[in-house]
Amino acid sequence: MVHSYSVGRIDNAYYILINNTEGTNITTSSINCILAAYGKVGHLDNAFSTYDLFEEKGLVPDSETFSYLLQAIATDMKNTIFPSKNRNEKENLRTQEYDSGAQLESAYETISIMNDFKVSHTSDSIHYLARILTFSSKLDEAKALIHDAREKKITVKLETLRLLLTQYLNSGDITSSNEVCDAMRAVAKDHGFSFENENDIVPLYLKERLDLLEKDIVAKKSRVDDKIEDFS
Repeated sequence: MVHSYSVGRIDNAYYILINNTEGTNITTSSINCILAAYGKVGHLDNAFSTYDLFEEKGLVPDSETFSYLLQAIATDMKNTIFPSKNRNEKENLRTQEYDSGAQLESAYETISIMNDFKVSHTSDSIHYLARILTFSSKLDEAKALIHDAREKKITVKLETLRLLLTQYLNSGDITSSNEVCDAMRAVAKDHGFSFENENDIVPLYLKERLDLLEKDIVAKKSRVDDKIEDFS
């Protein structure tokens, strides 16, 4: 859970800003500073209330603005799925039991507004939107988003792909899991990352899960073949 004092400090900074306290000035950058803080802790309602300042003050949001809004949504979703302090995304995400409808709608609305302002995606906005889609079990949509980003030469983070791979493994989709592994290797190559071994790109725990999934599929196919042969 987010510490209440952390949110309280952000709230104080927000009120100092909007009350025209001496030495403060409401600009796109100052609003973004508040959004960045709310985005980090995942305080969704406060983030969007802060965003309203752009219209109230006649200011124009930028790429950072929308990245912080998407971060707020993604962090809010993560806080809900992993409510403990020791959150671990290596665990199976119980997204089938999680209703992400409201957050997903907020994300789509954010992208719509972003497009209205003709603001292009950045590495961060791709990262957080892909996380939102993955948390919402929109895995193919997340994969298409990442593919499109790479086509547009936007940096894709390996962390984003690792979460997507985890979910594809959870779903038992061996084909898509291998495609994401290939994308992770391609991303590393695209950006000239230097890795001592393969495990720095595709973590060992994910490779082991992929190997187990492949073996399980082979074993199941063998059992089916044996049954067919018995009926022959």
